[in-house]
Amino acid sequence: MSDYFGVATDYLLKGTEPSEPAKKKAGAGVFVAAATALDAIGLILSAAVWYETQHAAALAAGLIFLVLGCMVFGIGLTGLPASAKEAAKRKFFSINIWLLSFIPLSLLYNILLNRIPAPYPLLSSPILSYPAFWLVYIALCLGVTLAIQRKRRDS
Repeated sequence: MSDYFGVATDYLLKGTEPSEPAKKKAGAGVFVAAATALDAIGLILSAAVWYETQHAAALAAGLIFLVLGCMVFGIGLTGLPASAKEAAKRKFFSINIWLLSFIPLSLLYNILLNRIPAPYPLLSSPILSYPAFWLVYIALCLGVTLAIQRKRRDS
């Protein structure tokens, strides 16, 4: 009868709603999506502010959003079972490694070669250094993504 009416047996027998743990809680997917959106906003905001002002405050603006994105994700992990936490972490980091590593790598590249803190790689005098940045960035992010996928397959 419970299947036919689409209610819990407690409702049929006792006339009460199911207890709170029996109800489905919102998964970490919402927090992963919100954190990813904040990370993307941080990256875009930082690049846009730098493009307009050429000021190091652009880095601060972008990094604040990146930190907020990580905090939102961390909040989403609280109260989840261990298996759900691991799945959420894999999903978050396989996507967000591309967003989270871009500004720090660009900052390092620009300070070492151009002596200017910028949120994206600037063309510099040694022309081969620009493609080298992209190779390092893609190799790092792809390596992390593949390691996460391999770990998921193994478990």
